[in-house]
Amino acid sequence: MTPEDLDFLLSDAGAELLAVAAAQDFSPGALVAATEAVRRADPVHAAAAIDVVTAR
Repeated sequence: MTPEDLDFLLSDAGAELLAVAAAQDFSPGALVAATEAVRRADPVHAAAAIDVVTAR
């Protein structure tokens, strides 16, 4: 993970993904909604952030 990826996780969009991970709601609907929101907010760092969260 790069420093930019970490910055992304600390952003509002990254916080949304981390909230999904913290709730352990890995249902397909929850993950799709969160990842789509992240991709719209920051498509450059979304893939790395999603990998980090889903690996958690």
